[in-house]
Amino acid sequence: MARSALTEAALILVAAFASSLSSSSHYDGVMAAEVKPHNIVFILGDDIGWNEVPWNNPEVLMPNLYSLYNSSVQLPQYYAHPICSPSRAALLTGLYSHKTGRQRFVLVESEPTGLTLNHTLLPQKLKDLGYATHLVGKWHLGFCDVAYTPLHRGYDTHYGFYAYGEHYYTHETMGNESPIGFDFRDQDRVAWETKGSYSEFLFAERTEHLLLNAKVEGKPFFLQLASQNIHYPLEVPKIYEDLYPDNDFLIDKLRYAMLSALDDTIGKVVRTLKEEGLYDNTVIVFSSDNGAELGDLHGNLPLRGFKWSSFEGGTRVPAFIHSPLLGLEPRVHKGLFHITDWFNTILDIAMEGEEMSADELHHNDGFSQWSALKSGAPSPRTHLIYNLDIVNEKPKGAIRRDNFKYVTGELGSSDIGRHGPWLFNLDVDPNETKNLVDEEPEVAADMEKELHQYLKDVVTSDVPLGDPAGDPDNFGGAWSPGWCTAT
Repeated sequence: MARSALTEAALILVAAFASSLSSSSHYDGVMAAEVKPHNIVFILGDDIGWNEVPWNNPEVLMPNLYSLYNSSVQLPQYYAHPICSPSRAALLTGLYSHKTGRQRFVLVESEPTGLTLNHTLLPQKLKDLGYATHLVGKWHLGFCDVAYTPLHRGYDTHYGFYAYGEHYYTHETMGNESPIGFDFRDQDRVAWETKGSYSEFLFAERTEHLLLNAKVEGKPFFLQLASQNIHYPLEVPKIYEDLYPDNDFLIDKLRYAMLSALDDTIGKVVRTLKEEGLYDNTVIVFSSDNGAELGDLHGNLPLRGFKWSSFEGGTRVPAFIHSPLLGLEPRVHKGLFHITDWFNTILDIAMEGEEMSADELHHNDGFSQWSALKSGAPSPRTHLIYNLDIVNEKPKGAIRRDNFKYVTGELGSSDIGRHGPWLFNLDVDPNETKNLVDEEPEVAADMEKELHQYLKDVVTSDVPLGDPAGDPDNFGGAWSPGWCTAT
């Protein structure tokens, strides 16, 4: 029955019922008017640096992404972990990577491990709320046991690859630290038919198909588009290279061309959402997983550092959230936002209008930013951990508290041979050019003490030796599950 049709007496009864729920042990929220569950499209770029998006670099041609950005809540103080697997684990668990053992290195194909089964991942939480859940693209959180793979971690569908990187046309892995093998799946099936097709085109086609089906199915959906672009190797159709005829620096030219290919996918996603009548009730997130590689000399400028380091260039990455639900006037969310925050924020989006409890939202390192994003209120986050590890019995990592950042154990990109510590005031020195350890000794000592307090939460880094049992030759030439036991 519509709320407007309720009698005064019925309203009193509803209010009393809501009050009894909110005071019970299970519920700490309040009843709200029924709302239609919101759809969520999460676009996760790969190795896209601060200087590789059009709002920071006008040479990058991404008109579709730029249009979304210019009608979004912009996140200039947004952070991910320094490398890929840790960021993806943080997104899906809401936990800093040093609590899941993913803090030191990326998952390599031949390693007999994956993201621990001890945690219920975000897609499973959403599935339990009635969402259809889809992963298109890169997984990179383990596959040696089928229990680690996407279809067993909460996704209804997966179309893409398991490992950290591969060639864009052949879909064969690069063989840097493991044997070369084919890696592309349609659900659990090895998708040999994709060989020869550019991965971004495949992802665009499958994403469009899922959106068309979503209208027919009628369920709310979570669609994670985890593009391969712009991870090495740098491969792209010539039509995109031709967009940059005056760029003589080959690495920049190829990376920008690959970004333009990704932009075509983004344009197709938005057009399909609008054509199918889904756009008005959909939240679109864009994020990179970490900064640009060391070999990409311009990718993170003017920030210091690169992928693999806890300096800003490795961790401060482009991001925004766009939706008619937030209004289409551009706004800047100036507070801190960490990739762990998406877990609680997305659950909050999915449960809007329902009773929400702390038990359901906050048993991790993330903060729900949904209320602040809607209202323009300050971010609930005032501190973050960039990364944390113990190497040779010494701490390595960085923490942020308000405007101050403390770094130790890193190999400084412009302090060769030095390992810190460094103290920066990011409000006045966002590019980390001046070490304040000597000028602000009390702040440095206090933050060093704080970092050491966090060390108790560091679990042993999960980086086992490669196992020849996983060699793709044992599975018809494709990287496949079935050669380890998940834990």
